[in-house]
Order: sequence, then structure tokens, then C-alpha cells
Amino acid sequence: MKAILRWNVFFLLWGVALWSGACFGAEVSSVSGFSLRHDPERYGEFLEPKKIEGSKPSMGLALRGDLLAAAGYGHLTLFDVSEPESPKRLGEIGRVMEGRQLVFYGEYLYLTGRTGGLMVVDVRDPEAPVLCAHYDTMELATGLCCADGIAYVSQRQFGTEMIDISEPRRPMHLGFVLSGEAQSVDYANGLLYAGDWGSRELTVIDVREPKNAQIIGSGKLAGLGDGVYVRDGICYAATGPRKLRETPVFGHGLDIFSVEDPREPKLIGRFSFPPQAVHAFPDFWSVEVHEDGVAWVSDSFNGVFCLDVSDPADVKCLAHSVLPVGRKGDPDAVGAFKTGKGVVYAAGVHDGVYVIRTPLAKELSPERGSCPSLETPILPELEIPECLTNDFTIFRTEGQALAAAVWRDECVWVAAGSDGLLLLDVSGGEPKVLRRIPTAGFAYDVKCVGDRLFTAESKAGAAIYRIGEDGSLTEESRLEVQKSGAPVRQVIVPDAGKWMVTKSGNSTLKFFDISNPKSPVFVFTHQIPRGILYGRDLSDGMSSRKTVVCTAQGNGLFWFGLDGERPYFRGTTFSGKVSFEHGSCWVGDRLFYFHDGGVSICREPETFEGSEEPPFIPISGLSRFGKPTVRGEKIVFTNRREGIVSILDIQNPEQPRIVKEYRFHGHPELPVWVKGRMVLPAGHFGVLIEK
Repeated sequence: MKAILRWNVFFLLWGVALWSGACFGAEVSSVSGFSLRHDPERYGEFLEPKKIEGSKPSMGLALRGDLLAAAGYGHLTLFDVSEPESPKRLGEIGRVMEGRQLVFYGEYLYLTGRTGGLMVVDVRDPEAPVLCAHYDTMELATGLCCADGIAYVSQRQFGTEMIDISEPRRPMHLGFVLSGEAQSVDYANGLLYAGDWGSRELTVIDVREPKNAQIIGSGKLAGLGDGVYVRDGICYAATGPRKLRETPVFGHGLDIFSVEDPREPKLIGRFSFPPQAVHAFPDFWSVEVHEDGVAWVSDSFNGVFCLDVSDPADVKCLAHSVLPVGRKGDPDAVGAFKTGKGVVYAAGVHDGVYVIRTPLAKELSPERGSCPSLETPILPELEIPECLTNDFTIFRTEGQALAAAVWRDECVWVAAGSDGLLLLDVSGGEPKVLRRIPTAGFAYDVKCVGDRLFTAESKAGAAIYRIGEDGSLTEESRLEVQKSGAPVRQVIVPDAGKWMVTKSGNSTLKFFDISNPKSPVFVFTHQIPRGILYGRDLSDGMSSRKTVVCTAQGNGLFWFGLDGERPYFRGTTFSGKVSFEHGSCWVGDRLFYFHDGGVSICREPETFEGSEEPPFIPISGLSRFGKPTVRGEKIVFTNRREGIVSILDIQNPEQPRIVKEYRFHGHPELPVWVKGRMVLPAGHFGVLIEK
């Protein structure tokens, strides 16, 4: 069989030579450290890309029959590719959030949008596509595959969420599973294969019971994990940069694993692409494999490669293509690709979509050959831990319970994602719903100051409402924080309601003067330079010096002053040392910064140049940190990634100690207290109300 495949590849290469006309010489041209054409002796014939007229910068592609879909920042565009080399634009949807990966499934197109969640588009009329559902994912919706009525959406640090799409216009949460840092996923026979980015792993997950999915195996990758594809008992994993110490390989390649025993993936082959000057973004690597033993792999700025993988131990590169130098001054980075009838479509992240003509390309068959399955019994659904049912009443919400704010000492407003705002009376034994108020966008956050309510409503911006005596809301103003429509995910209202601070998109902070709630005034914006802001990164509590602190992952603690006529940026401490699981909170006039198994108790620096870091105090017994909230002489940590709630006694700040811990399969957020009882939003788990 392998010999036949080799002869097929020989004739394909002969066809390429006839089609292309001539081979390029061994000299490789480059710009800004990136190759424009790679060495043909190692990487095969160069294939010339041609930009599709009218296409826009794109990160994701999907192809079904004669319909091509491309998505990027602010758009989803459909093309007629009945003439494969001459796509014609059909219809478009604007204001799509950061379109990342796309999948045709049934009569619909499914699209991940990072902070924009999961979108479902009716494409039965491709000239007039309709966004018919928008689902609020747990975190940054990145990777996507669909099978058996379920959408598997990988969400980086927060694992992979399983969503019931049997009714496409009403997606429903089923469950989730954590792995290293799930970037992309593929599915076959009840098993999910995840390319984990930061942990550099291929992870195999039993998802036969979506409400209790379990990791069963893993294999180390030579670089950062991303695209994966399973066919005939073999998993192909496209990798990015950063080598592991135990291997001399730099990454930027294709790792090939036998998964005949999915519990123990075995590396059986590897092919490396050229090392390149590493940009932090775009960092996308994809793969698809055809039944004839031909694989296609994209490697960001390196371009697209065609490989003969019929013998995994002896992979040959047949051809390659690099996108032209674009407006950024580098070759355009490939965000995704799809193979069609004699063509490859490549999404250029910065400049548009390209078509690459080659007889090596053909449509991808949905058949995966013989893939492994598990014969062990399917695991039962997870049970609710007894410690929770003993200590809390659980109130279920249709959307994610993401934030809570106390009103009139006995009620709480709950930001419930797609379920809008809920007003609950929690003064008695069982919570009572007093109001259920739809919001213009997903309700991500809520704050209450007197008779005013402040909300973060995703793409609908931030809103200020006046609360009526009966709990009714009257909108006073709405702030579209980002013209791009980047969702607003957090809002804080320091200094008794004089200022409002919002966090939007991945890394943008904005400050507003809300002295007149009906006419807020924008003051200034601060862009976090790198990394991603996950969760509740703004410390919600003020020191006597009127200071806001942002715990910025990958950056440091960012300090902002409110003691002047207008807010201003003061400086940074702990530069480059902050993780997304770290947190900070004010205890009196001191900032407690929790990190690396302990706490640093900070006094506000008079100057940030050369300021010394405070002493570090270890805390024994604290399994995982999270975002802290102060309540008297206790601090409650909520780790929404791991589903852990820890209570820390700080009666003696120099010797903090853990007094209680809860673990459950949910995403706990910041708590509030009503008449001494903790009220804890917990994502799809609902609202926990202390008994």
C-alpha cells in the first residue's frame, strides 16, 4: 500500500512540475527574517498564491461544496467557489467578534469569536446569511469541531466546553473538561484530541459522557500545540515555536502519533519547518490529512506545506507556499487553510484570503478511516459535592451566573450572561426571583451604588440604570466602549460613584467620569501591552489614596491614581511576574497580592522607579489561588478555572491560614454578602447562597 502511495505522490509531483513550468533555484529570498520561498530541495516546489479580489483579513476558513466561508476581525464573508480559482463574493455579516475557527455542520455555520463566544449562522441563503444564535462561552472561544449534535469549543486556559447544538438556534451547555491549554480540537469515536498550547501536549479525552469528560492520555509535543487531525488511528499535531529541553527540535513542524492505544499516544514521526523569527501573534498552526497520505499544514508566517505522510517515519515535503509581503512589512501570516478542487485557500491574517493552484490539492473527505474507540463503561454524570449541598442553597440560572451586587441589604442583582439581569430576594430560605430583565448584550458584570446599577453588557457596552422602588430599571446612559464592538467584561465604580472603570476585549481599560450618570465623560484609556486579561483583573476595593490596581497576566500590577482631577496611570510593580491565577485586593490601605503560594503585602509606592518588592509570606495549605474578596478578617479566593473556593483567615496578616475549602465542577466568581451570608455566582453551576 505504501509503495502505491509513493507512486501516486511521484505522479503528483510530476504534474506539479508541468503545471508550474519550472523549479526555483536553491537560493532563498527573505524579508524581516522571514523566508519568501523555502529551499526547494527540502520543502519542494513553490506554489504561487493569488489574493481573492474583495477578500478581507481573515483568521478562519470553512469549505463545503461550492461554498467558502472566511472570518476575521469584524466580518464573516461567504464566497461561491464553483469556479475554484475564481471565488466570487456572495454575502457578509459585519461586527463578528474576532472570527477564529469555522465549521459547517448541518444547515448552519458555527464560528468561534474568542471574547465573542460561539456564533451560529444560517447559511441556507449564502447571499443573505443570518446570525441566528449567539452563545456565551465560558472564556475565550478558540478551537471548534462539531459531531453528534455537540459543538466542542476549546477555550485555552479554561479547557474545552461541550455545547448541545441539536437545536442550533438554542445552544445549551453540557459540560467542560480542563487540559493544559486547549487551542484546537478534533473528534473521532467518542474521543476528543486537543492541541494544548502552553503545556505543549497532545491530550486525549473521553467525551462519551459530556457532563463528566475525562483525560485518558497525552503525548509531549516539540513545540506549542494547536491544530490536530485524526485519521486511521494516527493523530497529526501541528506545532509552533519553543523547544522542549528533552528534544533538539525547535517546534514549527508536524508531530505524528499513533493513537491505536489512545491512553498512550506514541510518537512515530516528525517533520520540521524552517525556524523563523517568532512573532507573538499570529500564532496559528493547522493540519488536515487526506486518505491518499497527503497532509497539508499551515505554519503562520512560514506559509503552507504539502507533505507525504504515507510513511510517518520518513515524511517528505512535496510543495510549499508563502503568502506575499503585506502591509505589516512581513509575509502575511496564514491563519487557516482549506483544500478544494485543485486549489488551496489560505486565510491571510493581515491582508485577505488567497487561492493557491496545485494538482496536489483536493477536497477533504469527511471519512476518517479506522479510528480507536473505548470499550470501557461510560462514566456517570458528576454528582454535586455533599459539602456544597450542606452549606449552600443552589439556585440554577439559564445563563452563566457571572457577578452579583447587593441591593437594599436583602436582595442581589445577578449578571447571568445570556439570561440577562436577575433580581433575587435571598433573605429567606429559598431565593425568589423578583425581576428577570433582558439586557442588550450578555450580562457579564454588575455593580450597585445607591439607586443606580452599573453593568458590563458584552458587545452592547457598559450601561447605567436608575433602580425604581419596585426593582424596575430605567436606562440613563450607555457607553460603547470599543468601536470594534469588543465586549465589555468588567466594570468597577470606585470613589462612591464618581468614576467608572471598564475592561473590554482582551486588554483594554477605560476610565469615565460619571458624576452626571446621564452624560458620562470619557477620560482616558490604557492598553495592557501584552498578554490577556482573564476574569476579574481589576481590584475591586479602594485604598485611602484612591487607587485602582489591575492584576495583568504576563505584565505586572498596573497602578492607577484617582486622587487628582482625573484618573491617571501611575506605574507598574512585579513587572513580568503575574499569572492569570494571581489576584490582589485591598485590606485597609494595603494591597494584598497573592501569588506563587503566598502573599506580598504592598504599601502604595511613592515612586515606581526602582521600588523594592515587599517581603513574601508563604501560605501553607492553600492548594490554588484565585481572585480574592475581603470580608472582615477573612479573604475568599475564587478560582474559576479549577472550581475551587478557599477561605483564608487574616486576623494575623503576617500568619494567614486556610479555614475552609470547596471544590466543585463549576466556575466560581467574586462573592458578595447579604446579612452575613455569602452569595456566590458560579457560572453554569448557578448561584450558591450560604445557608
